[in-house]
Amino acid sequence: MDALAAHAFADDEGNDPGVRTWSLDATTTFLRQSIKTHFEAPFLVLLQGRERSLLIDTGTGDADVRAPVERALRDARPDLLVAHSHTHDDHVGGDDQLRGRARTSVIAHDVDAVRSALGIPSLDEPGVIDLGGRLVDVLAIPGHEAAHVAFYDRATQLLFTGDTLYPGRLYVRDWGAYRASVARLVAFTADRPVKQVIGAHIEMDAREVEYPEKALVHPNEHALPLGLRHLHALHAALTELGDRPARKAGPSFVIVPLA
Repeated sequence: MDALAAHAFADDEGNDPGVRTWSLDATTTFLRQSIKTHFEAPFLVLLQGRERSLLIDTGTGDADVRAPVERALRDARPDLLVAHSHTHDDHVGGDDQLRGRARTSVIAHDVDAVRSALGIPSLDEPGVIDLGGRLVDVLAIPGHEAAHVAFYDRATQLLFTGDTLYPGRLYVRDWGAYRASVARLVAFTADRPVKQVIGAHIEMDAREVEYPEKALVHPNEHALPLGLRHLHALHAALTELGDRPARKAGPSFVIVPLA
C-alpha cells in the first residue's frame, strides 16, 4: 500500500493523477485522493463480488473518482452499490460523479436511509451485504457522525472503520455514542478473524507525530493499516476516561472530543 502514500503520488515528471489505486487482489482495490486536491486525502475501497460491487466512500469531489473505479472494474460493469463510512463532505463529495452511472445505486445520507439500505436492524445487530460469493457485514457505529458505519469484509478479513479509527486525530462529536460504538466493534471482532483495521485518513507520521491540521504535505507518513491491538487500546482509553470527554493519545491515534 506504499504506492498510496502522500509523497508517492507524482510520477517521474511531477504529474499528479488526482486519485491513485492499489490492488490487494483482483477484486479488492484501494483508492486514495491526492493531498494536492484536498488536505483530507481520503482513502476509498472497492470490493467486487460475482454479482455486484461495493464502493465505500467517494472522496471530496475535487478529483475524478469515476475513471479509476471503472478501470478497477475491468469493464465488467456489474451492479455497483455506493455506500459511505459516514456522510461528511470528504466522504460523499464524489457521489454526483457516479449517480448517472448505469446499474448504480448511491445510498442517501440520512441515518434511516443508510441503515435501511445496508440492512442494519439495530445498533446491536449488524447488516449483511451479499455481493455474490462475498459477504460484507455492516455495523452502525455513531459517535464521530450519526450515520457512521463500519464494514467487515469476510473475504479479506479487513475491518473498515472510516473516521472512527485511523492513524491520527479521532474527532468525537457524541462521546457516549462513540464509546458504545467502539465497545461494539470490540465485541464484534471477538469471534471473527481481523487481519487489519483500515481507516479513511492518515494524520500522523511514522513516529506518531501529528501533522498540523489541513497540512498539504505529509512527510514520512504512518502506514494506513492498524490492527486489533489499536482497537483494543482505543477501547481501553475510552473506558479509562469514562463519561469525562478528554483529549488522550494512544498508540497511533489521538482522541479529540469536540463537545
